[in-house]
Amino acid sequence: MICSRLARILCGLGLLISAVRWCRASDDDQHATLAKLNAAILRNPKQADAYLYRGLIWQQMGELERAVQDFGSAIRLNPRNADAYAHRAIAWQELGKLEGAVNDFGAALQLDPRDASNYVLRGIVRNLRREYELALKDFDRAIQIDPKNAAAFAYRGSIRQKRGELDKALSDCNTAIQLDPKSAEAFVVRGMVWNARQDHAQALRDYDTAVKLDPRNTAAITNRGLVRQDRGEFDLALTDYNTALELTPDAAGTLVLRGKVRQARHEYSQALRDFDAAVKFDPDNAETRLQRGILRNSLGKVDLAIKDWSEVVRLDPNNAAAYMQRALAWGMKEEFGKALTDCAAALRINPQMRPVWQLQGWIQATCPDARFRDGARAVPSAEKACELSDWKDALAIETLAAAYAETRDFAAALRWQKKAIAMLATSETALADARLRLTLYEARKPFRDESN
Repeated sequence: MICSRLARILCGLGLLISAVRWCRASDDDQHATLAKLNAAILRNPKQADAYLYRGLIWQQMGELERAVQDFGSAIRLNPRNADAYAHRAIAWQELGKLEGAVNDFGAALQLDPRDASNYVLRGIVRNLRREYELALKDFDRAIQIDPKNAAAFAYRGSIRQKRGELDKALSDCNTAIQLDPKSAEAFVVRGMVWNARQDHAQALRDYDTAVKLDPRNTAAITNRGLVRQDRGEFDLALTDYNTALELTPDAAGTLVLRGKVRQARHEYSQALRDFDAAVKFDPDNAETRLQRGILRNSLGKVDLAIKDWSEVVRLDPNNAAAYMQRALAWGMKEEFGKALTDCAAALRINPQMRPVWQLQGWIQATCPDARFRDGARAVPSAEKACELSDWKDALAIETLAAAYAETRDFAAALRWQKKAIAMLATSETALADARLRLTLYEARKPFRDESN
């Protein structure tokens, strides 16, 4: 995209270097061109084009801050240069400064409102900012201007896929592929649509095609790994994630996915290293910290797990899963008040969380600390856990039995405990504990969970 834009803006100017040569330039060529541009700027510091072209060289060399400075100089000298705004926007995007990118693409479009490519590029940035409605409008406008813009159709398809408009997304992807059969991005997006429709075979075919078209397309490789992971093909998924991370070692999302695969393969130390690296590269990603907390907890590092989940709650106050996990951990540490507080928070966000209703009911029914027992509240909590499990979870039913015992309704406690025992027939350890509780209820005594 940069080369095609450069070819257009250099056409007929012939300042120091042709567009084709610039796009193919070796490091020596780039440094030679840079020296010529430096000399040109020394001779005439008000030559806007020289700053623009030097910015492009810096951009090609990965010197993005310098590129931004030169594009800024070009804009100050020639505020009507849409390409300078557009290239600075691209540099802002590469630096992760998305607001600056949106603003500069907007300035470029004010100067040249018929440039479909800038609508596509701004739409991509807005998509990264999760401004999906605005991104969709940009892709729509690009298509109005250029009905043969394959990229606009592909990216519009990605927005529609996120919105669950799978038929429309599929249509957009098909159009993009018809317009550009070598568009790896279009195949990636269509693969995502197939995956959303649970058609994993079609998804894999599209991801395979995308990888053949562009062997360095990390989205295609990573998404293929995700499908393979969902299919239980952990070895193949791990191979894909390793390949993707060789190309982009700082991809936090891919590190998390690889960590999950390694966790499933019981490679816990390697999984933890992946989660640690993901947090390092993207410290504000709540999902990464949530997953690391789960692994830490399973390794017995409960305090570190709680630290992770507390950070998740700070980053994302509506993350019900973090409250649930932390509530379970507080319960293990006998911090019953904190556990109940987190249960309440989780259920305010998501009232359908069965484990939370069960934990809440269990503490309210069996807590050794009388301050936190409340049989009248324990019964509806346990009933909700049973309802959400379709009355097929023996532990939820045992919680209901314990709740009734706490209210001194031992007839109901015995009835539900016997039902739980019938469901636990294949688990000797659980069955032994269940029978002990049955004995307590027969003696008209409630159960106190002092196992911790």
